Amino acid sequence: MKPEWIAVDRRPAVPHAWAMRGATVLDERPVTGTLDAAIGDWLAAGARDIVQCGDPAEMTPVPAAPGKLAPRPGGNLNGGRLWTLPGLTQSAPVDLMFGAETTIAGFLSLNPNWDGVICLPGAQTHWAQISADEVVSFQSFLSLEILAALGATGVPALDAEFAEAVADTMSRPERLAQRLNAARAGARLGDLADGAVADRMLGALLGAELAAARPYWLGQQIALIGPAEMTAPYAAALQTQAAMVTVAPDARMTLAGLTAAWRRLPGQVSSS
Repeated sequence: MKPEWIAVDRRPAVPHAWAMRGATVLDERPVTGTLDAAIGDWLAAGARDIVQCGDPAEMTPVPAAPGKLAPRPGGNLNGGRLWTLPGLTQSAPVDLMFGAETTIAGFLSLNPNWDGVICLPGAQTHWAQISADEVVSFQSFLSLEILAALGATGVPALDAEFAEAVADTMSRPERLAQRLNAARAGARLGDLADGAVADRMLGALLGAELAAARPYWLGQQIALIGPAEMTAPYAAALQTQAAMVTVAPDARMTLAGLTAAWRRLPGQVSSS
C-alpha cells in the first residue's frame, strides 16, 4: 500500500515520522539528519502532503483551540506539499510551546468534551488549562532539564525519600536550592547512593513545580502525556497530593493530532 501523506514530529527530543494512508500507519522511523533524507523514499512512493509539528517558526497566541489550528503552507519538499502546525505563545507570563499543542489536540480528539489540566512532562514541561477544547492558558517549567544539568545519574525509585522531598519542598519551596545542594553533598561524601540522590533531587524539583502549578491542578482532572519514564515521576508526585491522574502515551496522541490536522487540509478527501 502506497503512502498518502507523511506525519512528522520535529521536536528535538523526539523527531519522528510516520508514513500514512488515511489514519493507518504504514511505516515509521526516527528522523535523523535532514527531513528530506529521512522521508525521501516515502515521497518517491507517492506521498502528497507532509504535515509537521514542532517547528517554532509558526506561532499563534492563546486562548486557542489546538484542534482547529490551520496548518500553514510551507512550500514544496521533493514533490510533497509541506504544512506546518503553529505552536502556541502566551504574553503573561511569557511562554511558548511548539509540538505539545498537537499532542494536546490529539488527546482532545480522542477524549471529546474533556476539561481539566494536561501536563506534558519533558525537558520543558507544560501545564495547559483546557476548557471547551481550548488552551486557555499554560505555564512551563525546566525541572527535568535542571535535574539533567545537576548530573543526577541514578534511577529514582520514587519511594518514601522521593515523597518526602516532594512534600517538604511543596510546603517550603524557598528551600529548593538548599535541598539540591544537600543531596549533592551527600553523594560526594558517600552517604547517598545514586538512586537516593536522584529521588531527593527529583522530588525537590517536582515539589517546587507542583507548588507553583497548584492553581492549575488542584481540584482538576489531570492528564499526563509523555514517555513513561517522564510521566511516572509526575504521577507519583501528584499521588502524594491525592490527585487523580490519567496517563496517555505521547506518540499516539501526537499522531492523532497530526492526523486530525491532515484532515483539515484545504480540499482534503481521505481515501480511508
